[in-house]
Amino acid sequence: MSRTRIGFDELQKLERNNIQGVECSKSGYRLLIPLNQIDQDTILPLIDSDGKPYLDWNNKPLKGKGIVFLNPKDGCIQAMPIDGTTCLVFPLGATEEEARPKYEKIITQIKKQLPNGIHTGADAIAAATIGGCITKDAYNSDETWRLKYTNTVAEGDGFVFAEGKGPKTNVLWFSGFVEVETGVTGTAQIYRDGCFLIRDKDAKYHACSPDMFKVLYKMDVGGKLAPMNDAFIQQIMHDSQPALKCLSNVDTATDTTNTHHDNLSHVDAVDSTTLLSHDNIDTSGNSSGFWGKWCCCFGNNDE
Repeated sequence: MSRTRIGFDELQKLERNNIQGVECSKSGYRLLIPLNQIDQDTILPLIDSDGKPYLDWNNKPLKGKGIVFLNPKDGCIQAMPIDGTTCLVFPLGATEEEARPKYEKIITQIKKQLPNGIHTGADAIAAATIGGCITKDAYNSDETWRLKYTNTVAEGDGFVFAEGKGPKTNVLWFSGFVEVETGVTGTAQIYRDGCFLIRDKDAKYHACSPDMFKVLYKMDVGGKLAPMNDAFIQQIMHDSQPALKCLSNVDTATDTTNTHHDNLSHVDAVDSTTLLSHDNIDTSGNSSGFWGKWCCCFGNNDE
């Protein structure tokens, strides 16, 4: 299987060639957990098991200390600085009716597992794991992003139920096995069945899986936002051809690896697995069959 790698140089090439993609709007509902009360003595330097620092949005080494956790959706190890401004993010659904039950389920599980709240690095990793098991998607952002791109619907006990504000963004489509090596704090995002490449107005890029794209983005129809449909997605794929030609020399290689979970060995230092067990978390529904992978990643480092 060929692998398309999109790194920092490729993103700059898109910028130089003024390739914008199709305009969409952020939408959907999310659970946000601000992590501004974490004991600094319980977090670790943001370096991998080889001693190399994780990278930020601009492909620069992250400084300071924080936590790392796995995003199950794209295989990305999220390196999250804990500096008083960061928050965990869990996409929940396109509508409030769809999203609110997941919101309630996650906070119920977190309160059950962490009755004293989220105060340590291990607590934060546990919260990320619980939310990721239920939504199969977990990532991090900060208060600037939260205030700019979401509206708070409800909040309490350190949890925020928020809706995307709908700012404009540009979208490109890349098919096949795609590895986006920048655009998040941590390691590359990996997609085996294609992904949408999102460019925000502040020129930050990140990737999004096809199923999450339908949840978190809407199309503009006559000045009004509407849910994505197949015709509009086909338009995105068609209008992405210039990007594919622009990056025709992108690096491709035979896919012989799984993911980069081996970099998680140092997570054991915060002893996150002692907070989690199959008996104590509800893994029914969409999380079925998923727990073993998380146990390997956060405990035994076998994967």
